[in-house]
Amino acid sequence: MHQLKKYVAVLSMAAMSFSVSVHAATPSEKLTTTLTRTAASGVQITDSLVKNVFRQDQVQVPYTVQEPYTDTETYYENVPYQDTETYYENVPYQDQEAYTDYEQYTDYEYRCEERSRDERVCHDVESCHIAPGVGPGGGPNRVCTTQPVCENVTRRYQDCGNVPVTKTRAVTKYRTVTKYRQEQRTRTVTRYRQEQRTRTVTKYRDKQVCCKTETRNVFDHQFNMPVVVNFPAETVLVGNEQESFTVSFSGTEAAPAVQLVPKTTLFGYAIDHQEFRGGAMVIDLKRVALYTQDQLGVASIKGLGLRLTKDGAEIRFTDQGLRPRVTSAYSYQIHEVGAQDILAQGSLNAQDAQVVIPVQVVLVENKTYQVDVRVVRQGLPLAADIDVVASATQKLSSLKDASVYANKAMVNTFEIRGEKEEARLFFRDQSPKDEGVSTTYKIEILAGDKTSTKVLAVKEIARENMIVTTKDFFRMLLGADLGVPAQAVTDQLRAGKTVTARVTVTRQHVGLNEGNPVSFILNHTATIKKE
Repeated sequence: MHQLKKYVAVLSMAAMSFSVSVHAATPSEKLTTTLTRTAASGVQITDSLVKNVFRQDQVQVPYTVQEPYTDTETYYENVPYQDTETYYENVPYQDQEAYTDYEQYTDYEYRCEERSRDERVCHDVESCHIAPGVGPGGGPNRVCTTQPVCENVTRRYQDCGNVPVTKTRAVTKYRTVTKYRQEQRTRTVTRYRQEQRTRTVTKYRDKQVCCKTETRNVFDHQFNMPVVVNFPAETVLVGNEQESFTVSFSGTEAAPAVQLVPKTTLFGYAIDHQEFRGGAMVIDLKRVALYTQDQLGVASIKGLGLRLTKDGAEIRFTDQGLRPRVTSAYSYQIHEVGAQDILAQGSLNAQDAQVVIPVQVVLVENKTYQVDVRVVRQGLPLAADIDVVASATQKLSSLKDASVYANKAMVNTFEIRGEKEEARLFFRDQSPKDEGVSTTYKIEILAGDKTSTKVLAVKEIARENMIVTTKDFFRMLLGADLGVPAQAVTDQLRAGKTVTARVTVTRQHVGLNEGNPVSFILNHTATIKKE
């Protein structure tokens, strides 16, 4: 038995050693590579892909089984027992409760009332007069007579006596109510207590035994496949021009295949023919269009406008359609809206994206002019020549208040929000934007404090090319829009770091500062915070 265990252990160690040696002996593959084409490459670039090829071998390996064994374990059991407990019970009883009630009763009060009555009152009234010949000696004499006179007279008097009166009084009454009192009781209850027990159980443990047969992928050899990419003869690169492609192995040794994906190119390419011959994968490319008219047509001309200068006028626009190996030429003409006469015309070849064309012409304020710019693009990256006309009308207004354009306070409300790739700068320019004043913003992003400052990015943008959000705020991503490098985005635009946005504002107009540019600088420093 001892010899068997020793034999199993030796086999296990041998199998583990074999597995480790197999993994250690497997070389690295090269399933994807980047092909870089330069002027020295001519019309062909080559590289190679390497794929590991494995075979299936059957090997003896130990395996694990579950071995039963007996063990004693302790457990606890709930054992019931009887106990007496005291409790209180609410017992009802009857009681007399006093309460106050109110009743009405009749009482007598002595009261007097003023009354009146009519009475007939009579009295005698004497009436006298002189009667002739009735007096002594036959002379005149005074004669009096009495007559009764009656009249109705109202007399007031008091009528007094005892009268009944209803009154209310409080009385104490009694009623029977049910009340409760707590009385102590005892009862027998069943309780439980934990008592320790032991029992014998069957358990299982891992046991390594030998052996079983397994099929494993074992490194056999490397398949090295050269890749040859042939380019059309007309796409030869010159100078420092470069193109890059990603090529990936996507097949097997028996049926090799690759995928070719352009990364950065000057021309458009498509696979014309792909074949594995002579031990190499040969890819023949054909030239196709890289850009469309939708990309490089009228939509690529931004901010076309006309403004007065001291010497005449300027046509200004941004050409976002400039591409390598594509030549662009402009021809222009200016005329007053509603008139046929051409006031100025000319042509020039494209050089920079920001195009300023001086025009020797006298234009009048408060008149509306139309400027037409014809753009002709030619080159191998195009399916056909692009010939489009961009037009704009503009009224050349005089400045209502030139001082607002030199006022730094008009550029305000700076804010930096978000972090890393989402970090963005906001500000707004509250000066009029429709009076023909040319405004550019040179935006510098600086990292660090007063003792140590590093410039991360510099970008100059014309006002008409700024991205405008709600309430006329400009918005720029510090990385994607202003050009802060990817590593600086990760290191410097994270929460807690200090960043400064320095904005140099330059304005130009014939009616501003005697036709000379006006510039001022604003700085906004902020600590990056998570939103």
